[in-house]
Amino acid sequence: MRSVSYFKEPGLLNTIPVIEAVDERLRHGDLDIVVVPVTTGRTAELFSQRLKEEGQVRELIRRVQVLRKKAGLKPKDKILVQFSGTEDLNRVLIENKDFILKQVKAEQIKIGKEPPFTAEKEAKIKGERLWLAIKKIE
Repeated sequence: MRSVSYFKEPGLLNTIPVIEAVDERLRHGDLDIVVVPVTTGRTAELFSQRLKEEGQVRELIRRVQVLRKKAGLKPKDKILVQFSGTEDLNRVLIENKDFILKQVKAEQIKIGKEPPFTAEKEAKIKGERLWLAIKKIE
C-alpha cells in the first residue's frame, strides 16, 4: 500500500507528524522509500535522530534473538530482558518497550543487572555501550 501525504503549509509544525508516519511504516516493515522535502535544518535533524533511534531498537531486538539462540531457547520460551546502557540508549529502549517486548516475545524488559541470567553480552549499539542479558522465566 502506497500513500502520499501533503501539508498545507511548510514548516517545523509538520516535522513530528511526518516522523511519526514514517516511524509507523517502519514498524510495519512496508517502507521502501521516503522522500521528505525539508525547509529547515531542524526537520532534518529530528528526522535523522528518529531514524537513529529506530536503528538502535532494531539492533537490540536482533541481539536479543542471538542471545536466545545462543542459550538454546525456543521462541515459545518466556524470557525477561535486562539491559544497562548509556542514559540516551536506556531512554530510547524504554520508550520503545512495548514494541521490543512484542518483537522478542518477552514477558518483561527492565533496566539493571539482577542475576541469574540465562545468557548475557556486552556490546555497542550505534557507538553506545550496552550490557544485555536474558533470563528464562519458568
